[in-house]
Amino acid sequence: MGAVMDMDMAWIIRIAYGVMILAVVLSFLFSKKQQRQVRLTCNRFAFAFVKISNYVCADPKGTRLAVENKGTGKAQVLPMEDQPEKIRIAMERALSDKVVALYREMAQAQEELDRQCSRSKRLKRQFSEPIEQMFGVARAFLLGCEHPEILAGETERQGFDEFLSRQLHYRKELLKRISGDAGPEFAKLNHKYDMKAEEG
Repeated sequence: MGAVMDMDMAWIIRIAYGVMILAVVLSFLFSKKQQRQVRLTCNRFAFAFVKISNYVCADPKGTRLAVENKGTGKAQVLPMEDQPEKIRIAMERALSDKVVALYREMAQAQEELDRQCSRSKRLKRQFSEPIEQMFGVARAFLLGCEHPEILAGETERQGFDEFLSRQLHYRKELLKRISGDAGPEFAKLNHKYDMKAEEG
């Protein structure tokens, strides 16, 4: 009788271990599938973000708002006619239907990413939080183009300039988060950037 009970217990232990292993495997597969979906959403955001930048200012290196300090301790944005040509062109293009459509795609992707990552601190930290920060910078730039008067504020001005001046950084960060099969297309959109270069 004792031997039979021992055999039953051994089978119970084996079944328990089997269930545990199966649970781990299923959890791993679910995690991989979830991350795959998150990366696909990152693709949508990344392509829209980069296409906006490429369209409004294909070569933003050294491009910043022109300001002056009249002794008030605060920098003031110069009138549009006194801005560098690249800035004037960028601000005009930012108001186009093409950019509006890309912004909508970017915003939808960012919202979807928030939803996908809402139950995972790891995914939030790795994906949704950095993407949200990039979305904020792009939004600050586009708002500044639509309403130049808000650029009188230092925070708004910094956000505007960051979208142009930190493109290499943002593109590197996006490259870490897109899916592998999106790499070749993403590389084509970044052909003017040395993605292996150190950031200044």
